[in-house]
Amino acid sequence: MKLSRIGKNLTAKSGILELMDDLGNALASGDKLMLGGGNPAIIPEVTEAWKKQLEITIGDNQALGKMLSIYDTPQGNEFFIEQMVELMNSHFSWNISKENIAITSGSQSAFFTLFNMFGGLDEQGSLNKILLPIAPEYIGYANQGMDDDIFHVHKPTIELLGDNYFKYHIDFDNLPLDANISAICLSRPTNPSGNVVTDEEIKKLHELAQERGIPLIIDNAYGTPFPCINFTEIKPYFGEGIISVMSLSKLGLPNARNGIIIADKDVIQKVRNANAIQHLSIGTIGQTIVAPLIKSNKLLDLCEQKIRPYYQSKKDFALKVLRENFDNKIDYRIHLNEGTMFFWLWFPSMKMDDKTLYQKLKGKGVIIVPGSYFFYALQEEWDHTSKCVRINYSYCEKAVIQGLEIIANTLLNEDE
Repeated sequence: MKLSRIGKNLTAKSGILELMDDLGNALASGDKLMLGGGNPAIIPEVTEAWKKQLEITIGDNQALGKMLSIYDTPQGNEFFIEQMVELMNSHFSWNISKENIAITSGSQSAFFTLFNMFGGLDEQGSLNKILLPIAPEYIGYANQGMDDDIFHVHKPTIELLGDNYFKYHIDFDNLPLDANISAICLSRPTNPSGNVVTDEEIKKLHELAQERGIPLIIDNAYGTPFPCINFTEIKPYFGEGIISVMSLSKLGLPNARNGIIIADKDVIQKVRNANAIQHLSIGTIGQTIVAPLIKSNKLLDLCEQKIRPYYQSKKDFALKVLRENFDNKIDYRIHLNEGTMFFWLWFPSMKMDDKTLYQKLKGKGVIIVPGSYFFYALQEEWDHTSKCVRINYSYCEKAVIQGLEIIANTLLNEDE
């Protein structure tokens, strides 16, 4: 098979492929303890909200026909966009209009468009790069570039805290902002570590981006205003040069495949153009379900009263189980979990690397995610990258109990 360079990049093996294959195969077989993947939990009260809205739509032939049978514009569903404008203006004083929003086929698609819009070879032949200012960072970014090496990933500083906690910080003193940096991007809360970059740090990054005339892209997949899987107070941040990306996935609608980009009007026009080329139109089912809940103010209530407390309780339970199995037995550190649905674990004294641990656990029926996948494009060798793993704590309690016990026993007996 004769592939183009871009064809090879698109079809290459990747960490995100392994993660999604393991997720799908584990859920299909039913015989694995699933502590990997990022599938949102099925929360009964949330599912009931989707069900009620679908029943309303199904009962209205005109609305059903519009949802299933009529193309929207490449920008997205007009009613959904109107409700997003009202939400961000009324609750957060963003002062945006419909021209500031475009919908994509999931946030993964949004980042594919944005990264290739700003990163890669320009018309002069220079390689523009996306700066990820704090590693580890979301695994799904890694293979998005159609040109090679479009990311510059920056090593963080590490703060050691009590109770076996630690926290990554942006190393502002050594942040590389060379002429070839064409955008800055980070997730907030950060997948995989659960780190939350503070409002002050976001403002500082924005100022640095503004000085250089480049955008700051903020991935809000787990943050505010929805799904609110943040356990420390943060505010959604917007301004000139900010590109804010949101998603319906972690609300509990991953199969709806709807991402949301809020940005300056010229950026939105370019995203709209790209949507027309890639997708013609964006799927409307997720937008149709969620828009009325935004209009009635029920969506934020659902996030704050049901979704966040659900994950908070799962986190508290899993942390208790983890400490019962790890404390005084395993040399471990856990990143201060300020959001997401993951524990990010660091085993400083582990002899094997993270991928060996992953394979051993997979053989025992436990699925995790190796940490080194999240340190792609790091500019230097760092032993830390092979001693971390990501664990999803949001699945059933039985899987958490059994899985963490197996992980602890495997680490205790790693020479076997």
